[in-house]
Amino acid sequence: MISGFAVIKSMAAESERNKDRIYFSIIHPGAVNTRHIQPFAPNIPNSKLFAPDYAVERLLGIVNKVRPEDNSKFTSWDRQEIPW
Repeated sequence: MISGFAVIKSMAAESERNKDRIYFSIIHPGAVNTRHIQPFAPNIPNSKLFAPDYAVERLLGIVNKVRPEDNSKFTSWDRQEIPW
């Protein structure tokens, strides 16, 4: 199985080689208050448990400001780079 890391890195490299203006990255939304997070929610501080609408706003804020240097990076909801 190919990892997400390998797929993003490969697509980013192809994009740069072909001079396309397409940037590839992965954005972690943080802990979004959905049914999937409920078992873990008691251990997450309220300040780090986000409503879905808020999470979408944050992610769109990042997506709408993607820069060439963001290509192939893994970024958190607060725009901090996460090491692969």
